[in-house]
Amino acid sequence: MLAFKNYAVFKGRAPRAEFWWFMLFMWIFILIAGGLDILFHWWGVLGSLVDLALILPHLAVSTRRLHDIGRSGWWLVVYWFFYVMLFGGVVVLVFNAKQIQAMFNQTAPENSGLIGVALFTGLIFLIYTVLDQVLLIFDCLPSQLGSNKYGPNPYGYGPAVKEQAFLTEAGPDVGIAPANQAPVLSPTQQAAQAQARAQQDMDALALLEKFADLRDKGVLTPEEFERKKEEILSKF
Repeated sequence: MLAFKNYAVFKGRAPRAEFWWFMLFMWIFILIAGGLDILFHWWGVLGSLVDLALILPHLAVSTRRLHDIGRSGWWLVVYWFFYVMLFGGVVVLVFNAKQIQAMFNQTAPENSGLIGVALFTGLIFLIYTVLDQVLLIFDCLPSQLGSNKYGPNPYGYGPAVKEQAFLTEAGPDVGIAPANQAPVLSPTQQAAQAQARAQQDMDALALLEKFADLRDKGVLTPEEFERKKEEILSKF
């Protein structure tokens, strides 16, 4: 896999396919390691080693995925900063679980320090959750067309990419015909336009024949027929 090949490359871009294939294999490895730890009673040693081995490529491919959509890798720095703070808060609360339980049971005096840590950890958890969802959305976004400041498009420059990049660089007025110049139509559009005009001509002819028949039957006077004919012909 390309993500494992570039396990320590933080520069450049990684498309969605590269990122999500890495995530799939990463979780497969973690689940297998966790299963073996349980099966052989290894106390999580293998799982911990797998986690350590995957940290660097995970960070690298996540950074390149952000670059691919034009975002800075600093998003990950902020995300992991709040993750560490959340982890630290949870550890403090766990180590003081007995005292917290006694406070709830009103068998121990209130500890304002622990209450502050609990409230602070709750706030950090909310911020971390929002960041987690934002990064998930970022990871699902398509690659930016053409090059960006982090490198070329990982899929290369196909015709559509070239056209979009040219229009983006040249400005919004490129490709728009002047007001006094008819737009250039493709052969398919020209054929459809000709067919529509032919159908319009046939409809007008049928309507003239209908009015002529009404004139012959005396329903319309010759003057009325001429007026109807002029109205139809004036539309062309």
